[in-house]
Amino acid sequence: MVSPLAYVPLTRVSAKDVNELDRMSHELHEAEETRDQMIAYLQQREVDLANQLSQTEAELRAAMDGLRTGVATKLRRSRPSEPDASYASLMDTEMAYPIPAHETKRLEQRRWVLKHAKPRGVDLEVGVFRGSFSEVICREASPKTLILVDGWTLTGDTFGWDDAYTCFGTLPTKVARDETERRMQKFPDTQAVLIEGWFSACVDQIPEPLDWAYLDAGHQYDSTLYELKALDRLVKPDRTILGDDWNPDPENKHHGVYRAVIDFVTTHDWNLICAGPGLQWAIRRVG
Repeated sequence: MVSPLAYVPLTRVSAKDVNELDRMSHELHEAEETRDQMIAYLQQREVDLANQLSQTEAELRAAMDGLRTGVATKLRRSRPSEPDASYASLMDTEMAYPIPAHETKRLEQRRWVLKHAKPRGVDLEVGVFRGSFSEVICREASPKTLILVDGWTLTGDTFGWDDAYTCFGTLPTKVARDETERRMQKFPDTQAVLIEGWFSACVDQIPEPLDWAYLDAGHQYDSTLYELKALDRLVKPDRTILGDDWNPDPENKHHGVYRAVIDFVTTHDWNLICAGPGLQWAIRRVG
């Protein structure tokens, strides 16, 4: 038996409905045209901004090159009798190779740890860089003697770190060493002894027992543990070792410093006396 076809009723579309559909279709077409125009505008704006950025970067590079050329010209004209006439002044080199604002701020955050440093002592800083924290040490602890150890030019013409800390790899190692010398000239009551070399090779050059030491060098577990063991022999009884880059986070690239300090105080006669703010830490020999 053949099923009868289902009956589907038809609905008449009124003229008003047709006009409404035409209006909606027209508005949709206009919206699509507006969208296409906005996309074209944004694409052109992106191209214009990219060109402006490239031009600005080129002008900035040219300005920095001109500044450094001017500094170099001034330096060549410096009087030979000036102490270390390689650079006319700290102002010149800091202008040519600016210290990042966050590093300047962190100097203040690190200062507190120096309350554990014996004033007017024979002291050591390992890992000096541009001598900025060396200057803080001199102001806060007024060392009688401050021994400064860094690899500086043994690293090469530059430090090889492509970050803001080294002006994206452009800061010459000689500039960093010369800045350190000039900073130390501000403190005539402190005898500054600069030793250019790796601490592992310079231990025998430390002339006398130390009242305290500040460690900011290797940043890795093995090198930091070696440095701590070497300082164990150099620092006087009941004195301190201070340092930078305290990072308990295992994912942090400097976490090795934290591990080395913890392992050292666990296996040697030293106690951790404070750590944390400004990534600073301090340990003291027991007894």
